[in-house]
Amino acid sequence: MRTLGKLLGILLIILGGILIASAFTQHFLERLVSGIVMGGIGVLIMVLSRQPVPQNITIKQEVELPGDMRMEILKCKSCGGAISKKDISVAQGAAVVTCPYCNVTYQMEEEPKW
Repeated sequence: MRTLGKLLGILLIILGGILIASAFTQHFLERLVSGIVMGGIGVLIMVLSRQPVPQNITIKQEVELPGDMRMEILKCKSCGGAISKKDISVAQGAAVVTCPYCNVTYQMEEEPKW
């Protein structure tokens, strides 16, 4: 929609310029006023088409676990305190843990399955 507005604005500005240029041949006042009005509308449309459209972006992350999983209690590497899921966040595609007891932050590492 914004591209269409810009194209329409450019077209109206060009046509307004043609009307203003042709005003010097005959019907001076009529063509001059029409050209200025048409060019002004073209500029107005271009300005309005530049306004950013507010967007709401929702990011949803899902994790698919391969096969059967068994639950283990997560413990802090530093103090050994229990870590709950509210202490785990995702930052730049990696799971990051912040210990609620000692405030240490570290990236979770998955151990090999073999």
